[in-house]
Amino acid sequence: MTESNNTRKRRSNRLPGERESAIISRSAAVMRRERYEQARESSTRSRSSKLTNAPVGKPGKSPASGSRGSSSSVSSRGHSTVHNNHKQREREVLLRLRIILISSIVLCLVILIRLMTGEPDDSAKADSSAVASIVLEEAQEEAVVPVPTAIPEQPEPVRTQAELYLEENAGGIPSRRVLEVDSILQEPELPTGCESVALTMALNALGYNLKKTTIADDYLVYSDYNLVLGYVGDPYTDDGAGVFPHGLTLTANRFLQTNGHSHVAYDISGTDFDDLLVYLAGGYPVIIWSTINYEPVLWSNDRYSYEGKDFRWYWNEHCIMLQGYDLEQGKCYILDPLKGEVEIAMEKIRNLYTEIGRYSVTIL
Repeated sequence: MTESNNTRKRRSNRLPGERESAIISRSAAVMRRERYEQARESSTRSRSSKLTNAPVGKPGKSPASGSRGSSSSVSSRGHSTVHNNHKQREREVLLRLRIILISSIVLCLVILIRLMTGEPDDSAKADSSAVASIVLEEAQEEAVVPVPTAIPEQPEPVRTQAELYLEENAGGIPSRRVLEVDSILQEPELPTGCESVALTMALNALGYNLKKTTIADDYLVYSDYNLVLGYVGDPYTDDGAGVFPHGLTLTANRFLQTNGHSHVAYDISGTDFDDLLVYLAGGYPVIIWSTINYEPVLWSNDRYSYEGKDFRWYWNEHCIMLQGYDLEQGKCYILDPLKGEVEIAMEKIRNLYTEIGRYSVTIL
């Protein structure tokens, strides 16, 4: 059987001690094989001797006398010959090992002298590189990856200014707060532009004096098919669909950054309804998604994905602005682009907001 290249390479790259061990192993294997062959040859000669000394007669019959003694003498001579051959082989193997050991010591001394006397020549470099390669290869093969005893700590996610504000001011809010801002109706110019109008009222609550169509005309972010990324359709027509918080946040920041304003819009979707009141208490408007006329949600089968999250569209989608609240009366004050100023039970708007998916945007 022919040895593979990798096997020959590993044998040629062994260190002197490894070569010596390999030679001993091979010599032992050779000796075992030779002992087996000699014993088989002796057994064959013994059987031949029996056949030669047997008298002529019926086959299968052994001689009554003489043949057993003859077989024993042949077997004794065979064992003696095998024993002598083994002794000779052992002496030869030991002699070869002594020669290899002396050669290895001489080679190591030569390399050591060259290293001590100066820069080693190319052959010494090659020998050193070969030794280093073998050691490195074996170390990599024997290396065991340690099992971590503990799960490494994960870096904390970057927190937005809106999250930090909520954390710092969630201790308590006044029982009533209403932002001073005028209501704007979306019709007739923007029959499906409730999101743009709700954003316009939120910006005006912070002191900006925007017209109804400014956002829709110049800053609204559009998308061909994904309502999460931008407005789908045309807000100036009855066929417009709408936009979810992420796209409206992009729209708000486009306006703020383009005009060099310091405010920043944040998509705070997922925030509990009661926590939204903390932003209102601080004077910051909140935009939420509800339904037209605050009726039950009419879900569609259309779903949209963004950053691993699933957003489901609903037929009576509507966007409004939270203007204020009254904890004692359990009411919320809403600026509705379709109805104007609306007072609604806090429990009802909380339930709608939660069922839809807690979609919300604020501007700080």
